[in-house]
Amino acid sequence: MRQVYLAEIKNSWLTWLGVSLTFVAANYGLAVGFLYVATGIKGYAAGVLSAVNLGQLAAIGGVNILFGAIVAAVVIGSSTALVIAARRGAFARLALAGATPGQVVRVVMSQLVVVTLACAVVGDILAAVLFPFYLDAEAADREMAVPKVGQALWAYLAANLLCVGMALIGGWRQARAASRIPPVEALRPVRETPAATRRRRWILRGLAIAGCLLVIIGSFVVFPGIATVAGPDAGDLAFQLAVLLLVVTGLAIAVAGPSALAGFASAWASLIPSPGGVWHLARTTLRVRAERFARSVTPIMFAVGLMAGMIATIGTLEASMLAAGRELVLSSAGPFAIFTLVGAPLIVSGAGAVGGLVMMARQRDAELALASIVGATPRQRILTSLFEALLITVTGVIAGLLMAAVAVVFLAFAVNLLLGVSAVQVPMVFFGSVIAVCLAIAVAATVGPIIPALRKPAPAVIAKLTAE
Repeated sequence: MRQVYLAEIKNSWLTWLGVSLTFVAANYGLAVGFLYVATGIKGYAAGVLSAVNLGQLAAIGGVNILFGAIVAAVVIGSSTALVIAARRGAFARLALAGATPGQVVRVVMSQLVVVTLACAVVGDILAAVLFPFYLDAEAADREMAVPKVGQALWAYLAANLLCVGMALIGGWRQARAASRIPPVEALRPVRETPAATRRRRWILRGLAIAGCLLVIIGSFVVFPGIATVAGPDAGDLAFQLAVLLLVVTGLAIAVAGPSALAGFASAWASLIPSPGGVWHLARTTLRVRAERFARSVTPIMFAVGLMAGMIATIGTLEASMLAAGRELVLSSAGPFAIFTLVGAPLIVSGAGAVGGLVMMARQRDAELALASIVGATPRQRILTSLFEALLITVTGVIAGLLMAAVAVVFLAFAVNLLLGVSAVQVPMVFFGSVIAVCLAIAVAATVGPIIPALRKPAPAVIAKLTAE
């Protein structure tokens, strides 16, 4: 079986390369988080940093590690699903050759380990090169002497092991799906999922969503009681819970499933007039390709939600304190400080969004080639991809803003309870900039890869995808 593992890794490396940016970003973000913790420990032991400074650096590192690991598991799971979808034929041949479901799972998991460790080397190098700049900015922002951490090998090792663990957790369900691919059916167009499987998925998703809603609603219910016990620390607790609800809301939307995201996108898209057939084709296609659509929307949602949510919550906290006649000195209110708090999940989300869109270019090529056979012009094929990018971006932005809204509403509720007044501050210019950047990235990653296929005969493009 060892020869099979090696052969599969050798034959699949080009496919994994398409999503390798996600793995590099995940390890880089986790390494930066652990390096923050290592710096705090070293500085405190050397007497350079106070206990407060140690707590600040450890908190930054801990937030990056926690949120980075959660987002990495979700995004890596989506990337692994793309690889398995692209290699259905290969897994079918394994089953046809007599491989058991357990052996197929081990093949996928071994590939995940190899890919993650290979990308970890790149992520570690990037972290080693760039982290000193983080420290210099941190020292200037907080006006403290931050020691150089040097080669904290344990930090890199911990990041690598955690990244492998998140990759295995995120890829486990996809590996199980690969093990259930029938030898013959995998060589045909994918058939509808059996009713029993769909029912089981809806039950699991329902339980996960219920758990997330319980955390969100429970935070509103229990905070008044906790605030009376926390005393002066109630404000810090309110901000921490707001950040927690930011991530929990994102998880609830992510586990809602492709059908929910595609249905929502189709609903708002139907409100826009469609004088031509291209917009109609783009929004009806996303229902058929709901899985692909969701894998593209989820990373964008997390990227927008985390950054917008952090800026909006901090802005709301500052505005509320000003309305209450109090001065708020918040060292974590600057753009760089916000990035250090959510940098890891942001980088992972951005990498996952780009990698996913590029990875699905081959399927998009075949679909547009089929459209050309029935009469679609090159201009209409490009417009179809542009509209798909628009649907992905707007849906991701709306979902991300919903994440931010839940966090801001909770923080406003908590601050009003503590101070008797609250004021919500929404940075509209920033939100507009975020939408523009996300749209530009989505358009580049969606339209760019299809240009070469437009110059080839449609039968050749379709035959290439079928052969794979």
